[in-house]
Amino acid sequence: MTHDPIEINPGIMCGKPVIKGTRITVEQILRKPSGGMTVNEIIADHPHLIRDDIHATLTFAAHNPGVGRHSSLTQYFPAVVIFDMDGLMFDSERLVLHTWTRAMADFGYQASEEVFQRSVGQTMERTNQVLREEYGADFLLDETNQRTSEYYWQAIDQQGAPLKPGLLALLDFLDEQDMKRAVASSSDRRNIDRMLASAGLTGRFAATMAGDEVQRGKPAPDIFLRAAGLLNVAPDRCLVLEDSEAGTRAAAAAGMTCIIVPDLIEPNPEVAALAAAVLPDLYAVREWLKAGLAVLDSQESRA
Repeated sequence: MTHDPIEINPGIMCGKPVIKGTRITVEQILRKPSGGMTVNEIIADHPHLIRDDIHATLTFAAHNPGVGRHSSLTQYFPAVVIFDMDGLMFDSERLVLHTWTRAMADFGYQASEEVFQRSVGQTMERTNQVLREEYGADFLLDETNQRTSEYYWQAIDQQGAPLKPGLLALLDFLDEQDMKRAVASSSDRRNIDRMLASAGLTGRFAATMAGDEVQRGKPAPDIFLRAAGLLNVAPDRCLVLEDSEAGTRAAAAAGMTCIIVPDLIEPNPEVAALAAAVLPDLYAVREWLKAGLAVLDSQESRA
């Protein structure tokens, strides 16, 4: 099996094995006259290594080129994690698309997935603006919104909140590391509180920020900066988890590290370049954090 090559930054030192049971360290892997290796080259030289594990460790290294023999990872490693909600924690975007399509049909409208995607990650105010622009001044906005909400919460009440793969595992890991987290979502306060309660997650976040509690929604940085303030942490010590372009741009504008976990829309190259990593699910986010902690532990043991 072949994989797309992933360029690795050589400016990283890690004294621990990349994988348990091996003696290959990140430092050894990256020590090469050319100044670095791709993951493909690493696998070719060491076929017994597991791609996902090296990828997690080296992705962290590549985003933190200042971490080396004479610097402390503490200033790079996130102190808190800020979660987007819809499409990141919950598989809710698909449910919204389904219920909105059904509600639109009730009133004789043809739902457009392209229009829906333009509203992903946006506040309700911005979403309503998109709908008016698309369907005209006579569009039954309040009626379709109300019907969509009724169908949506009927589904949640009947089936439960649709958790994204790896969410509970990631939250458990953050508990083990005593890392605070917040939710910063473009959804309004009522929806955030109801969704977290329906999933039994209300008590697992130190703070929550809603889209109707800031003057400017994503892609402006306001909501993430407010969340960092509630957690009493500087922006550059925050890791944001996002699925949308608007959220990724907001995190970058806030000066925060961001990981994209795509949902309905894959990030384009410009947006992906704003993130530390684009990962397939929240399990992979946990492994990314574990890799960073391994580097931190190695530095502390050598101090």
